[in-house]
Amino acid sequence: MGHKQDIIEVGKRAWQRGWCADNSGNYSVRLGRDRFLVTRSGVSKGFMQVGDIVSCDLRGKKLSGRFDPSAEAVMHAAIYRARADVKAVFHEHPPFATGFALAGKGLEKPSWPELILNLGAVPCLPYRLPLSPELTRQVGQAIAKHDALLLGNHGAVTVAADIHKAYYRMELVEQAARVTLVARVLGGEKALSSKQVQELKQAAKRSKYAG
Repeated sequence: MGHKQDIIEVGKRAWQRGWCADNSGNYSVRLGRDRFLVTRSGVSKGFMQVGDIVSCDLRGKKLSGRFDPSAEAVMHAAIYRARADVKAVFHEHPPFATGFALAGKGLEKPSWPELILNLGAVPCLPYRLPLSPELTRQVGQAIAKHDALLLGNHGAVTVAADIHKAYYRMELVEQAARVTLVARVLGGEKALSSKQVQELKQAAKRSKYAG
């Protein structure tokens, strides 16, 4: 399956999960060192076709394609410039994770082994005007240390070596937000100690456990 079909597939999954209302969200896949594919502006992620994917350079400028790229292509470009190891970016608005973003709260307490082992902390960045250079710079800087971020009053972004892995990481972020909310209703999540976190990581390394 080609990269464009991969992007279409994860878009359908996100739409079916209720993560994207109207035309929200945007996804991309790096092609080589200096360009990437990204979803176009103004398209429902549940009904994309091959022509809805366009090519951009690492400044977010369109190189080819019938339509304009997502206006947030500049954010994707900043992520690719910041991390050569990132091959895919997934930006969406799943409701529980976005609820945490609206509250300005990250998923940073080391309480759930699956999140600790697969993503570590997921911080929430302070609000910046969407599409602004300030938001682009902020995300580019923060992504250097994290594979997932919550964007204040906005949504979430995950990165990975391929678009399916980036999508799965968003699944994990959304599930972490759900279970954290439940834990807080019940009195609050209980953080593991530093020693317990290290023991968990060592045990996972020995057994190849990832949650």
